[in-house]
Amino acid sequence: MEGAAAAPQNTARPELWQRAVDVIRREPPALRPCFLHRDFHPGNVLFEGEGDDVRISGVVDWVETSWGPADLDVAHCSTALALLHGVSL
Repeated sequence: MEGAAAAPQNTARPELWQRAVDVIRREPPALRPCFLHRDFHPGNVLFEGEGDDVRISGVVDWVETSWGPADLDVAHCSTALALLHGVSL
């Protein structure tokens, strides 16, 4: 499917867009499927304790579960954290 991804013609950062296109055109990584939450974000994580003794005590809201790459849960949670707390570059 060569040519499906292309950098926009009018951009101030063509090198950045080209890097993105190059990544999209790579072979996908090997799939190592696992059980996914599919809505993993800080609001679905339960904690107990205080201060340095805080620990995760559970994860709730499992109605969207499926099987697939763990990257999906990591990406979803990362996006939620970035929206909540911002991104430092």
